[in-house]
Amino acid sequence: TKMHKPINMRTIEKAITTCITLHEGQVRKGDNETPYVVHPIETAMIVAKHTTNETMIVSALLHDTIEDCNYSASEITKEFGEEVASFVSLLTDDKKIADWAERKDANIAGLRENKLAYFVRVADAVSNMRSLVGALQEHGSAVWSMFNAPKAAKMQYYRVILHDMKDVLPVELLEEFVGLLKDLEYSEYFEKNRLGFETAEKKE
Repeated sequence: TKMHKPINMRTIEKAITTCITLHEGQVRKGDNETPYVVHPIETAMIVAKHTTNETMIVSALLHDTIEDCNYSASEITKEFGEEVASFVSLLTDDKKIADWAERKDANIAGLRENKLAYFVRVADAVSNMRSLVGALQEHGSAVWSMFNAPKAAKMQYYRVILHDMKDVLPVELLEEFVGLLKDLEYSEYFEKNRLGFETAEKKE
């Protein structure tokens, strides 16, 4: 599979419909109100901005369906072909591994064997980091407690992805990834700062 080959829009539309149907009723952890489906669609948009590879775009749309929906790799094979099913399987966490960090390490080990599927993980991480930065700006550092992993573990996970993929990422995506990492790392400083300014303004 190469990064660039022609896209069949009917397949993309079918994947979007499947994604919307399967994630119906699910919401994002950061604010508990945004429909979950916004995330796989955003992930696919990030991928589509940098490649015309249909397998990668379809896999981005379906990347959480095995993990979070009642959907199997064999169903994906039937509907979208073996290559998409193998990408989505690589992007799926092994829930049998109880510890969050160990589960992510195992997932990354598999993705290292397939850089195109790993690129989808980068887009997934960028979408997640964008949401997280937005939630932190709106609700403050309490947002971190909504996740299965502490801030340090999540940050380490994103850093490993960056380290593994930095040499193959388009410059624009690399810069956004690094910028988002910085925003997350120092989010509590913005919070203190903002509160400080608000207090100063009220006093005047």
